[in-house]
Amino acid sequence: MSNWQLKQFRYIYNSFYASCDRAMQNIIDRRVDLLRQKGNECRRPVTAPLGDGLFELRARAANTQARLIFFYGENQTIIFIHALFKQRGKIDQADLMLAKRNMKKIMGGGEIEDALTVIN
Repeated sequence: MSNWQLKQFRYIYNSFYASCDRAMQNIIDRRVDLLRQKGNECRRPVTAPLGDGLFELRARAANTQARLIFFYGENQTIIFIHALFKQRGKIDQADLMLAKRNMKKIMGGGEIEDALTVIN
């Protein structure tokens, strides 16, 4: 099984990761490692489909729920396009619309960073 390549749109992943506490970062690290290994074979509780080709990477620490929204690109690539702390039962429509706009920008040749940067 080969590893999937992880990319991000305009430092979405790095910025969000830096805003998380250490407990959440540890959980995100483990979930991202699973996603990198399994790719589109990853299922709940690690990932879940959101529709229109979007998926969420799910992380929970104590009472905080983090969601990193991504889609599967070509050549075993996973591209993070939005991230948020979930407040209610469902992800807000505004967040989904922003993720869809970012995905369209990428499909149209938008800026994609080559790899996720490790945050100490």
